[in-house]
Amino acid sequence: MSNTEFDILVIGAGVAGLSATEVLVEKGYSVCLVDAAHRIGGRAYSKQLPNSAWFDLGCSYLHEGEINPFTKIAGELDFALEDGKRFEKSCLKMTVNGSEASADELSSFNSFVDNCSLRMENAKSKGVLADVDDIASYIDWNHRFAKLHSHLLSGLNASDVHQQSVLDYLKTGFGLDYPVVGGLGKLVEKWAFRFLHKIPLFLNCKVVKIDWGGQGVSVTTSRGQMRAKKILLTVSTGVVNSGNIRFDPDLPSEVSEAFGNLPCGVLNKIGLSFKDNTFSASDTGWHIVSSDYLGRKPYVGSFDVAINGGQQVVAFVGGSEAEYIEKNGEPDAIAYATTCVEQTFGSNIKKKINGYICSAWAGDSLTFGSYSYAKPGGSASREVLNQVLADRVYFAGEATSVNHFGTVHGAYFSGIVSANKILNSF
Repeated sequence: MSNTEFDILVIGAGVAGLSATEVLVEKGYSVCLVDAAHRIGGRAYSKQLPNSAWFDLGCSYLHEGEINPFTKIAGELDFALEDGKRFEKSCLKMTVNGSEASADELSSFNSFVDNCSLRMENAKSKGVLADVDDIASYIDWNHRFAKLHSHLLSGLNASDVHQQSVLDYLKTGFGLDYPVVGGLGKLVEKWAFRFLHKIPLFLNCKVVKIDWGGQGVSVTTSRGQMRAKKILLTVSTGVVNSGNIRFDPDLPSEVSEAFGNLPCGVLNKIGLSFKDNTFSASDTGWHIVSSDYLGRKPYVGSFDVAINGGQQVVAFVGGSEAEYIEKNGEPDAIAYATTCVEQTFGSNIKKKINGYICSAWAGDSLTFGSYSYAKPGGSASREVLNQVLADRVYFAGEATSVNHFGTVHGAYFSGIVSANKILNSF
């Protein structure tokens, strides 16, 4: 590999790197794709549960399904999609202290969430977010459902609410969220195989140094030296911030600070597979759990029930709570998910569990997290990462998306944008 040279070297075979590769290769340029993992897809990764249901350890929903390119791709590749309305208010299933939430409790929770959002919107309209840009400051912590709302926001933004930029949160797009029957990771994999045969692909190939100070770019990998006229870097912000890739010369301070303002947060998922006919169609969708007192402290949780392609529950936990459970190991993760389900369906539900699987993104040395979040005051950093260095170093990935960060389609669009920048530079 030491004498290998390409027009474009794409680093990272996640969705951003893949979408860019598809565009570049169709224009006839010599393109090479490398990834440190043993597989393609990055944080789109599906595994099968014991009951044959496909479980997504990473991304699992086609967010903003109306504009998401994978909605169309799923149809082309015969992947079924589940109901996209599962996260809408009208579809919410809520359990309080082991019983179905009353109309008053549902109303109280929804009003509380709406009021928090209104406070943030008002702060934005008044132009005061520069002074107070953390979500925690806009939550009424005396409210009964404050901890539950905080839990949900931690899952959404992969970080604790005091770490989250309000301005960034308000840029988030909304729309239908389609779960992919058969696994979003498998969908990405099948889509990528339509064009990957056209290029050299090196897996288990870790990039350790990028020398961009001379003519072209020289890249040192665990499998040898590679050269390219231009590179597209699509790894997670967690990898860049870890220092595991050295840059010579160092990244400009503005770019380095932008990566630092966009850490890779943690959203972990615990999957439980169940015997057939455990759940009915009326049980499917998004459940949230709130107990005023359980095990010496208030208890909250959230999970999704799916029955197509095998019955499963996916429990969500984000931020420091996710990191804590991950460090304690799988038994704690399974106990947490099981408690969530028991609160809603009763203790006998445990007898119908026939398998489990857990993600552990905080400890994954290939990502160091799930997806990016903006620190308070750091939302503008996403735009900084859209700049080009010396006409030869380009960036892409969900973290570079201004309005669709943390999503598959955000990564996809960012790859397309960067690929077109590269094409226009030749």
